[in-house]
Amino acid sequence: MALSIGVMSIAYLETPSGLAYEFARAMARTATYAGNTWGETSLWAPFTRDEIDELLDEFAEKRGLTTEQVAEVQTWLETLPWDGDDLELYFDW
Repeated sequence: MALSIGVMSIAYLETPSGLAYEFARAMARTATYAGNTWGETSLWAPFTRDEIDELLDEFAEKRGLTTEQVAEVQTWLETLPWDGDDLELYFDW
């Protein structure tokens, strides 16, 4: 197996507000549980569109969100830098 070395760079996105912010926190918690941490306050988080859809369904059900509220989060999700059906985010708090 060959060793590949690359450079990652971070382009900070605008922090969402409202339900999108709460959903972003849920995304970070999910990635933390998956063991994708970079230290105590940083996190690299890869997701697939299917994973995000499932997470949003759970988020909406737990909070009893309306269709309009789910659409608010979906609108934010569509602004993220998707690579096909893949999404890689960096969270820092």
